[in-house]
Amino acid sequence: MDILKKIFYGICILVILGCLGVLICALNPSMTQSIADILYGAGAPGDGGILGLGDLLKEEIEDVMTQGNGDDAYDPESGLRPGNTSYVMPSEEDVTLPESVNGRNGYKPIQGNGQEVADTEIDSLQSSLTTGDVGENLTFDAAYYPYYGMLESDMQTLYRQIYANAMTLTQSFSPTVEVSATKLKNVFEAVYNDHPELFWLETSYSCKYTRSGQCVEISLQYNSTVNNLEKAKGEFEEKAQSILSGARYLSDDYAKERYVHDSLISLVDYNTGASMSQSAYSALINGKTVCAGYARTYQYLLQQLNIPCYYCTGYSGQNHAWNIVLLDGAYYNVDVTWDDTEPSTYDYFNRSDQEFAVTHVRKGLSIYLPACVGDAYSGLESGAPEIVKPANGGTYMEPLTLEEYRKLRDSFATGNTNSNISSHTPTQEEAEGLRKAGLSASEVQWNLDSYYADCLEQVTREGDGERQFSNVVPASLWSAIEQQYANGGYQKGYSIDVLDVLNKSSFSILLQAQNLGGGYYRIYHYTSIY
Repeated sequence: MDILKKIFYGICILVILGCLGVLICALNPSMTQSIADILYGAGAPGDGGILGLGDLLKEEIEDVMTQGNGDDAYDPESGLRPGNTSYVMPSEEDVTLPESVNGRNGYKPIQGNGQEVADTEIDSLQSSLTTGDVGENLTFDAAYYPYYGMLESDMQTLYRQIYANAMTLTQSFSPTVEVSATKLKNVFEAVYNDHPELFWLETSYSCKYTRSGQCVEISLQYNSTVNNLEKAKGEFEEKAQSILSGARYLSDDYAKERYVHDSLISLVDYNTGASMSQSAYSALINGKTVCAGYARTYQYLLQQLNIPCYYCTGYSGQNHAWNIVLLDGAYYNVDVTWDDTEPSTYDYFNRSDQEFAVTHVRKGLSIYLPACVGDAYSGLESGAPEIVKPANGGTYMEPLTLEEYRKLRDSFATGNTNSNISSHTPTQEEAEGLRKAGLSASEVQWNLDSYYADCLEQVTREGDGERQFSNVVPASLWSAIEQQYANGGYQKGYSIDVLDVLNKSSFSILLQAQNLGGGYYRIYHYTSIY
């Protein structure tokens, strides 16, 4: 009973003290304001050395916006629901880089800029803003857009809104759902990482938020391609198709993936000073980029071939980006940037997490991408990839009428060379090379006229659309053929006749050369004729 009495008296004393506090605050408003300032940060903490809760919240928001969540992104306030946690993160301290790839990085992490707005400004701000395009009819398959699949349902709503507004170049809009700075950063990063086709979207954004930390305005930033976006999109797609047309009809996903890998190595140069270097545009159009540009381009091209390919970011001595590819149910790491060395290699093509552990460490949302444990398509290639740049720099010939093509053909002084085909008897050295390559003399096109005649026969037999064919030539002829595609001589050689026979008006071609040994090359031709 004595204990119960003491508890009862203690409660009574606390109630009396609470009442006295309320009475004092009512009689002294300045004290009330001081308490509020301490709790909510409305005063000037720097003056008195006291940091209020409002200021602590502001510091937390600014830290999220500028530094990101890193490995701590998966918490109740993150807006994430990642189902995959099987990736085992190696230690950054164990990262050891080979000299050949040291410094070949350049990825810039997503960065947000935040500004707190006063309560008196919120109503005015909200009345002047719209939500823009909310993307209510958009759907995203998590098999191809894994970062979308990591988000909670309300954050997926915001993801669709950000994507839709980026497509319409809307700069500022109000979010349709409540979102904190932490969640907003994760959602923006998810949109950016999933969609390399948004090459005009910058890696930074800004938001205005209330004292409680809720965003009331989101602002996107765009690069200079928006000044003539339709033209930029056309150039981008045309360049992409010059690669895709060569890959699309290959036998399997692995062959397509390897073809795209080799094409990028041939067409793109690593350059830390490249403009718009975080985008696929920098690689496809400018031909100069850093790791982010390689990875974004690889992702975009494989997406177009219906091969799941993800943008993966992390640490490799510095901030770095690479890809994760799905082949036959298993995932592999691919780092095209590090394969594009002198000489080029397949050292970082289709590798497991275990193989990447000493050089690559995932960070941020990428830690929730699937673990790479595949081995069926790892280590199948060796040596340096051999590929030739597409004719006309990878662009299509400007469509002309058939009459214009015929006039162009007739304007060549030498006329059609395909009728002047000579036979060839191999020398002893050539015959020995044929034996080493496992070829017969009849399989080889020995001179340019013979090569053109064979191309004409095969292309017209295959027909229009996107097709492929191959033939074999001696190494001595290969350099001449390269020159013909570089200076447009192949048009006179056979492509104009192809268009005449097939009654078409647009011809594009991409070449890939395979060294057969013994001094002979097999040339693969990937044509697009419409």
